[in-house]
Amino acid sequence: MRKSLDMMRRVLVILLLILIHHISATKDHHEHRCPPSSCANILNITYPFRLQADPENCGDKKYELGCQNNVTVLYLHSAQYHVQAINYNNYTVRVVDPALQLHNCSSLPLRSLSRSNFSDTYSYPRDLYQAGLNANLNWEFLSFEHIVFLNCNHSVRENEKYVESGECVKWDSKGYAYAMGGDLKAEDLEVGCDVKLVAPTSFRTFNNHSYADIQRALAYGFEISWFDRKNVEGEQRAETKGLRKGLNKVGNWLAHKDNDNWLKDIRGNLSLVATVIATITFQIALNPPGGVRPPQETGVVACPKGMNPCPGESVLAYTMDELYTRFLICNTICFISSSAVCLWLVSGLPLNNRFFNWLLSIGMCVTISSLALTYMYGAQMVTPQPVWSTSTSMFGIVILVWLALLGVVVVVHSLRLFVWIFAKLIGKPKQ
Repeated sequence: MRKSLDMMRRVLVILLLILIHHISATKDHHEHRCPPSSCANILNITYPFRLQADPENCGDKKYELGCQNNVTVLYLHSAQYHVQAINYNNYTVRVVDPALQLHNCSSLPLRSLSRSNFSDTYSYPRDLYQAGLNANLNWEFLSFEHIVFLNCNHSVRENEKYVESGECVKWDSKGYAYAMGGDLKAEDLEVGCDVKLVAPTSFRTFNNHSYADIQRALAYGFEISWFDRKNVEGEQRAETKGLRKGLNKVGNWLAHKDNDNWLKDIRGNLSLVATVIATITFQIALNPPGGVRPPQETGVVACPKGMNPCPGESVLAYTMDELYTRFLICNTICFISSSAVCLWLVSGLPLNNRFFNWLLSIGMCVTISSLALTYMYGAQMVTPQPVWSTSTSMFGIVILVWLALLGVVVVVHSLRLFVWIFAKLIGKPKQ
């Protein structure tokens, strides 16, 4: 029995030291795991952006940037653009077509790009980047203007909106090349002119009557936003609906500020805690309170007829069979639930899914509750009855407090799940 207790103490001390070291290391890693990345002149690459070489837990994969030949690259509509600046205050990033050169008037964008390429100007599903400029949720302004390149089969100098490109751009040896700043309206399109290219710019103060200024505006680049306009507007519309208004209020009150991403941050710690609990319960099952009956002095482990307990069997299982049965049931539940939590964490299932999050929370509640009951029954078996009798009222209060705390946790997580499911069932409000 003494050897069993000594062995158990050693195991617990080792596991405790490992746990402390892991939590300290993880905390330090958590605080410093994602410093801003940099590439060329872009020094503030941070969430939601990330570089391809950044650790997996940094930034959002959907907003991954490249760093090619000391140039920061953004991927948009299957094309590459060079990043000029990132503004985290208004959720915009300024990019430029890689073919544009500031001091080369003949350089043109590789491809056309206009507001029609972005879903927030229509009713399409949301893209990663939008053309709307977020200013206190005011979406009346685009984050860029258009520059339209045209080729005409005759001269249109009389139209002051058309700016000659001179010798810089020649679409057709027999045609006349022009550029126009701003949106091209139907009445502005001259007969015999064709649109060859549309390019965006966020350089608002350029001179529409100078091709040099137009070229400078193109080389400045254009801004796009990563702010989720569709979701924000959907939430605002839902606020005016009776049932959805109540659901949103309850859901927002219960929601985590980081959209359940907190679970990803503590995934390592949670896995270690579950592993430690599983190890402890496994050890307790093999070395129960009160110990096991040692082998006979001759070293024979066989169980002679009429010997209870047999060598290697729990002593308290015979002397306190009812308490020991409860102890064993709680310990087994704790072992299975903690092992299930470990399996859940390494299974690759999405932790930010509300249903999986709820299952994991319930699993940890079952694990910790059964561990507490295992402790209580184990303590009762090894504590003298006179001493235990004086502690009964204290244990009763502790159990009531624990049940109240457990009930709050279960109710909150279950309510979050039910609100989420009900919101899914009634559907989103019409656009």
